[in-house]
Amino acid sequence: MLSEEELAGVPLLVFCNKQDIEGALKPEEISEQLGLAGGEKGRDWSVRGSCAIEGEGIEEGLDWCVTIKCEHTQSLTSSYRLVNAIQKK
Repeated sequence: MLSEEELAGVPLLVFCNKQDIEGALKPEEISEQLGLAGGEKGRDWSVRGSCAIEGEGIEEGLDWCVTIKCEHTQSLTSSYRLVNAIQKK
């Protein structure tokens, strides 16, 4: 799915649920198994531990998502303004 052209550069947030269960894979292990750790450089990504029943990790993951969205929006707005300024010259 990450290799799809339409998703190139799109930020990725992965929740590793069930962290309250003994033996659950840790976010670092899942990052490695997904090929993100050390390999994915074309997008912002985050793999977060969570426990949906207890509500742990959900807010932090969504905060990351909002922060990344705001950064991308600011970057796109700046690029748009630059292009418009160049075109007006």
